This record gives sequence, structure tokens and C-alpha cells, in this order.
Amino acid sequence: MIKSCAEHIELAIDDFIEEFEISPNVEALQSGAGICRYCTGPASYQLRIEEEAAERSE
Repeated sequence: MIKSCAEHIELAIDDFIEEFEISPNVEALQSGAGICRYCTGPASYQLRIEEEAAERSE
């Protein structure tokens, strides 16, 4: 799972694909729900594997 601000979302997607070799499921986050991996600012998005997202919603 990667959390990213709006400014770094493209970098986060590239890193996710490089690490997991699959496209991420991108979810918008509520304000204050995390910190961006790249700048330590507030995260706007969470990237995760589709299976993780499905398990979380069950």
C-alpha cells in the first residue's frame, strides 16, 4: 500500500507498478487519513492491490 498527495500521485502509480507489477486500485482518502510517502504532506490517495481493497470492503 502506498499513500500519496495529489502532487505525487503519478510517481506513486509508477512506483506501485514497478514494485508489484500490477495496476493499483486508487482510493481517495479523507483529510488526515495518512501521510504522503514522498513529501510527508497530507495524503490524498491510497494505492493498493485490488484484492486488498476487496477484502477490506467485506
